[in-house]
Amino acid sequence: MRNCKNCFSTNDNFGITFDNSNICSSCSNFFLRNNESSKDIWKNLYQKLLIFFEKKGTHYDCLVPIRGDAEDFFVIQFLIEHNLNPLILAVNNYFNNDIYWSNFHNLITYYDIDSISINPNIDIYKRMVKESFTKFDDIYLPYKLILWNSAYELAESKKIPLIILGQCQPIEFSGKFRFYDELKLSNWYLREHEFGNISSSAFCKTETLLSEKDILSYVEPNEKLLKKIPAIFLSNYIKWDQLTQNISISNSNVGYRPSHNANTYDVCENNGSYIYYHLHDLLRYKKFNKPKVKNHLERDFRFDKIKKDQYFSIINNIDDYLCYDIENFFTNFLDISLSGYEWIVENKFLKYKNIIKSKYINGPKKKFNVRTFEKLKIYKSIQEIVLYDKGISI
Repeated sequence: MRNCKNCFSTNDNFGITFDNSNICSSCSNFFLRNNESSKDIWKNLYQKLLIFFEKKGTHYDCLVPIRGDAEDFFVIQFLIEHNLNPLILAVNNYFNNDIYWSNFHNLITYYDIDSISINPNIDIYKRMVKESFTKFDDIYLPYKLILWNSAYELAESKKIPLIILGQCQPIEFSGKFRFYDELKLSNWYLREHEFGNISSSAFCKTETLLSEKDILSYVEPNEKLLKKIPAIFLSNYIKWDQLTQNISISNSNVGYRPSHNANTYDVCENNGSYIYYHLHDLLRYKKFNKPKVKNHLERDFRFDKIKKDQYFSIINNIDDYLCYDIENFFTNFLDISLSGYEWIVENKFLKYKNIIKSKYINGPKKKFNVRTFEKLKIYKSIQEIVLYDKGISI
């Protein structure tokens, strides 16, 4: 196993590579992005972005899928400042709390923009989630299939010429590509980075699911639409500083609410989900040996927002800061018996029992003492699960 001599990342996760100096691809990409010599590259990329913006729709100029966090506010504000009329798409994954819904409604209210909210049939959706977890250790696959299929179908039906996303994570967090590669959404990208190399046909071949009509939305986007409607990442065309952007949005009066998240100190990314930093993050840790907080630590270390001693102290003892509360998801959301849940822990998460909440483990051994967000007003969720019942049912 190799370690980056700058950030100490290892080569066993997310396709990180190393150069001859033992600098990881994520760090080398970060240095390149922020080097003075890259100024002209950024100017050229921004001009290319403006060309994308020149093509207007009949009513909406672009479609923006959202997740209710600070990045959404930054993206929408950027688009409006560039005279675009965006349509927001929100697909309910039923993993959201009151903070998410507050941010979602404040987003569309403050910026006075239209939105479409899609609520999948919850009974079918639960069966899909259970199947996805059982077969692939993945609880987000059904949501992602619906999200991207719906995004392209909606853009096509409303004659929207462009889909716009915020951060391109394979570039920002792993350096898998160079920032000037202009990586766009494609069939390959979705399969590799969204669907975990799992095809919908493999996913849906199971006796526990319902009719073909019931699973119609749980498929990849149409190949012709993927080629027809470009989907771009803003972070590939403007210099991206997630931390500074999120703090700026949090300090503004646009209605965004940062909130406490378990298993990280970041209060802005993917906040509003009761499952993202619990079961989803545990599955991520199991698959890739990298909980999300490591991304946050590496990001802030590269931007010099966290001191070296503190960074290495946390990175090298990461399990001391983690405690995953997953029982409620299985027993309440998926209606699995307590004995069934205990079997899952013993058979799927035995290696991680020491960081799973139980009657013997009530919380992490240590708390993050990272002060990056200490000046923000930080909210706390008062309703863990909010099942929203408005919008389009599919």
